[in-house]
Amino acid sequence: MTISNRFIVRARDDVFATRVKDDLVLFDPEKGKYFGAGRVGAAVWDLVMEGVSVEEIQQQLMDTHDVDRETCEHELHAFLHAMVERGLIIVS
Repeated sequence: MTISNRFIVRARDDVFATRVKDDLVLFDPEKGKYFGAGRVGAAVWDLVMEGVSVEEIQQQLMDTHDVDRETCEHELHAFLHAMVERGLIIVS
C-alpha cells in the first residue's frame, strides 16, 4: 500500500498502548503480539490516536524535531507502512 500525505490514519480501537519511559509498547489482542516503538514512534502514535492526516503528523514532527521534509516523509511513511502491515492502524 502506498501511503499518501492526504490519507487519514487512526489507531485500531482494540490495540492497547502504554509508555515505558520514552518508548511505546503496543499490544494487539487479536494477534496476541506486542510491538515496540521509540520516542518518535510514541509521538506518532499519540497523533494517530486522534485520527489525523499523514501531512499533519509530518508537520508536527518537523516542528518538534530537527529533521528535513524529505527525511521526515520517508521515515514516517516507512513507519506507518509497518504499522499497516501489522494491522495496528487504519488508513483511509
